[in-house]
Amino acid sequence: MSLISQGRRDAAAIVKEVTCSSPQRATKIKKRLSSSQEPTKMIENEALVLYVDTKMTKRQYLAIRDNTKDHRVNIYPSYEQLLLAKKNCYPPDITVTEISAEIKLQSLVDHTIKRLMLAQNEVLAQVNCIELKIIFKWGSDGAAGQSRYKQRFASENDDDSFLFSISLVPLRLIAKKTMKKLLYGKIHQLRRQNIVVR
Repeated sequence: MSLISQGRRDAAAIVKEVTCSSPQRATKIKKRLSSSQEPTKMIENEALVLYVDTKMTKRQYLAIRDNTKDHRVNIYPSYEQLLLAKKNCYPPDITVTEISAEIKLQSLVDHTIKRLMLAQNEVLAQVNCIELKIIFKWGSDGAAGQSRYKQRFASENDDDSFLFSISLVPLRLIAKKTMKKLLYGKIHQLRRQNIVVR
């Protein structure tokens, strides 16, 4: 009795595909069936890159995470783990007040280098070098006459209509022995490589 006469058309199509094709086709189908690809869980930094690049809100992230869990695929870390990964992106000694945020330059440089080294440890392990040199660029910008918000400050003399900021961006990492350029341009490209440097 044939599979088609039993109403099993899909099974008949598969048998025909296996028997009428090349001999290698059956082997490929068998390998594909036996190798069940389990989804792999995202590490916290990967999830953070996705979260930042797509400008997700907490609610959106939790909705996506819950939806995938409903489909028995638990690939996203918890929101608490995401927050911890985000916290690890910040240098340890930031001083934030009502009207300012400050950090020591050396602390920012050290933390940025640490994050780059962690993210690029596989690349750096392959390079036989004595010393690494990192090149940064920095800049500042100010703005006046910004919109004033209904923010209440402790002192009546303070307001949020003026802004001054200083930025520090890593441009290139050079292995001193070989002078081989290793790195890696813009921060956006760094984030794509699972580095979030803030």
